[in-house]
Amino acid sequence: MGPTDDEFPERLGQIHDPLPFLYVQGRFVLKDRASIAVVNARMANAYGRGVERQLAQELVARRFTVVSGMARGIDAEAHRQTIAVLGSGLDVVYPRDHIALAEHIAESGGVVSEFALGSWPEARNFPYIGMRSLVV
Repeated sequence: MGPTDDEFPERLGQIHDPLPFLYVQGRFVLKDRASIAVVNARMANAYGRGVERQLAQELVARRFTVVSGMARGIDAEAHRQTIAVLGSGLDVVYPRDHIALAEHIAESGGVVSEFALGSWPEARNFPYIGMRSLVV
């Protein structure tokens, strides 16, 4: 989808460097009252993962869309009814052990990327997705 499509997030079209395309798997409907980005430690302990799981559930219950990068640790715990923003193409799920998580997210939310199919998750992609997650 592109900036002229009705489903394209309005705030993403207003950033300094607007996206020409946004690739989507699943539903990308921002019907909730607000979105919140959740990013944190990849090496989270059991307590941290539990707190994040509870926080994400409470945010969803209050009609917030939780947006995160689907990384290991806290990010993965945040994804239950959410939007995942990838630093790769939709066909290159990273980390690879999150393929089932990406499929689950696509069923109840959406997996999105500004990177074309076949794009690998390069380190330089992640600052972009972190900032863009804040405006989805």
